[in-house]
Amino acid sequence: MCRKISAFAAFLFCSLNLFAKTSAEIRAEKIVSFNIHTGNASIYFADIGPSVSFFVKHWFLAGISYRYNFLNPITKRTMPGGDSNEFLSALSKHTAHHYFSLDAKFYTGNSFYIKTGIGYDSILISAMNETTRENEYIHTSAFMIPIAFGNTWQWSFVNFGVEWLGIKIPFGQSFSSSPTIGALLQEAQKSDAINEFKKIASMIHFLKSINLFTFSVGVAL
Repeated sequence: MCRKISAFAAFLFCSLNLFAKTSAEIRAEKIVSFNIHTGNASIYFADIGPSVSFFVKHWFLAGISYRYNFLNPITKRTMPGGDSNEFLSALSKHTAHHYFSLDAKFYTGNSFYIKTGIGYDSILISAMNETTRENEYIHTSAFMIPIAFGNTWQWSFVNFGVEWLGIKIPFGQSFSSSPTIGALLQEAQKSDAINEFKKIASMIHFLKSINLFTFSVGVAL
């Protein structure tokens, strides 16, 4: 009985001592962190995805992350000629929106951090054209420089974070489409429909450049 009490007391003491450590002290003991992130980008977008970060120093993490946007930013209303062209209307329902980034996170205290790096935002719209039996697509992408701040609290191997505000500066945008899509866009309502869609794509990248309240949870080893 005494041994059980002693063992429980020792376990309780070690647990309390471990949880008494600050987040900075715990980070200093870790090598790598695996997290799941989810949050909002402006008022139209929501995303989710994993990240892997390495503890270079207790105040500096470097890592890679991926986000998948699960709200479709392309609709019949935003697709030029989507209301008048059956295929363009169908195309608006097949969107894959990905964001990849290399991140550098600097802690200025126990849990507060500032993050930067470089990202790549990609929007691919594709569908099978039943007439030609070919896969038609529209692809727009942009590089982004993120600047964000938030807090990450570490308890033993578990962590929880909130990125309060993030701003991404887009640059180097590109746009491409399959020949059939290009012809359909040219015929849709306005002769400058492709330029119109490029403006829409630019607006989507711009709207995604503002992130509010991104949450993360994960483990650190």
